[in-house]
Amino acid sequence: MNGQHATTFEAGVSAPEIQTQKEALLFIEHLGRALKVIKIYEPNNLIAERQINALYDLMRGVLLRQQEATLLLRQSTLFFNGTKVRFTINSYEIFKFLTQILKKKGIGILSFLPGLTREALQLFLLLLGRRAAEDASFEDIASEIRRLRLDTHISIEPVSSFDIGGAREEDTIKLFFMGISHLKEMFAKFLGGQLPPLTLSRRLMQSIFNHISENEAFLLGLTTVKNFDEYTLNHSMNVCVLSIALGRRLGLDKNELAELGISAFFHDYGKMELPKEILDKPGALEADERKIIESHVYRGAEKLFLLKESGMVPVPVGAINVAMEHHVNIDLTGYPNYQKKNTISFFSKIVKVCDVFDALTTTRPYRPHAFRRDQALSIMAADTGVGFDPVILKVFINMMGLFPVGSLVLLDTGELGIVMENHSDSRLFFRPKVRLVTDRDGARIMGEVMDLTETNPETKRFERSIVKSLDPEEYRINISDYFLAQSSSGVSQAMKD
Repeated sequence: MNGQHATTFEAGVSAPEIQTQKEALLFIEHLGRALKVIKIYEPNNLIAERQINALYDLMRGVLLRQQEATLLLRQSTLFFNGTKVRFTINSYEIFKFLTQILKKKGIGILSFLPGLTREALQLFLLLLGRRAAEDASFEDIASEIRRLRLDTHISIEPVSSFDIGGAREEDTIKLFFMGISHLKEMFAKFLGGQLPPLTLSRRLMQSIFNHISENEAFLLGLTTVKNFDEYTLNHSMNVCVLSIALGRRLGLDKNELAELGISAFFHDYGKMELPKEILDKPGALEADERKIIESHVYRGAEKLFLLKESGMVPVPVGAINVAMEHHVNIDLTGYPNYQKKNTISFFSKIVKVCDVFDALTTTRPYRPHAFRRDQALSIMAADTGVGFDPVILKVFINMMGLFPVGSLVLLDTGELGIVMENHSDSRLFFRPKVRLVTDRDGARIMGEVMDLTETNPETKRFERSIVKSLDPEEYRINISDYFLAQSSSGVSQAMKD
């Protein structure tokens, strides 16, 4: 069978990936066979026992190494722990059988977590594979998993709403707001004492990466969306998007980006239990109030550590570090006090840059005026080597551009425009693509996106050039409206004064 597997791989595939494919195929084959025999035989039958034992032994090894064993069904493709499974001729029938079961039950994600017992696995196989379960819906199976108390180590999710493909801007908007809703739901579950797996969170990170790969500029533009009432949630989503985009520029692979994204997603987890009147206090904080605010790094790190130690939620170690360290400066000032430690984690350095940028560009009760995006970069650049890692900050500034996506600019034609995309060539940083939002007479419009590299064919001079950046608040322009206007509804406040 190993030889058969090897023939299906493309040239140039690495040895670790080949090993992952073999493990994925073995897992699918063992799970499918166990479900097949459980349809026919009683669990104490020798044939059934052998198949269940083989599956359980394989699963224990996977859980020990990877902390989860997750199948994701996307259309007719199976992913195992984030890796697309390439089936063989020999395994096609079992692959098809398992896919049909998942589709029939509406199961998009099936996860097994550390601590799983053989008895729990057997109960789940009976639940999913027996004839009595053939007419059971997704809700019926999920309810039984809870009733049998299998949900601490086995979880199912419906077909993932995060599987939004394509580069359509409308889909990217949908993904962005679904991410905020998902974070709100996760926080509520954690605070309610539930221990949901991070499977959906990982899937969200993969989808964010896909959309960044297809249209980075637009997703960066959506980080101009600011919600005062849900600041922590909106801020965490913005920091997550910025961190994945920055990590991608820094050369992290997909698995590292998923861990980085989750770390950024939950970096402010410790704030969820802090008094809202202190978080949203308009004036200066008292000394005791400042201590409460600063305690969120300990609270968040502790809660994530306890989740990881429970063995039921595969929390990345990086997330614990980031929760604790995202307010520590490169020179180890800031908080918490790191006198006994001389380094901070790479993920923490990335998240700190993105965290500060989003905070500076957001109106807060204690600072009612947000900085322009280019101003924020200038403020941060002045703190390089002290507050921020010089290399990481340089890559971030290059990613955002001289006129960052979402900036309001005055053109030499008298028009106002919003930067929608920067050119990858640094020599063209002065000439991004901008959407015109006023005409030459100052009337508000939803204009075209103009590439400022365009020249007049007769004069050979640039058609438009940027004079300077402007404060959108002074012109009563809500930048995010021009990005959200890309939705199919067409509903936007952009044309309103």
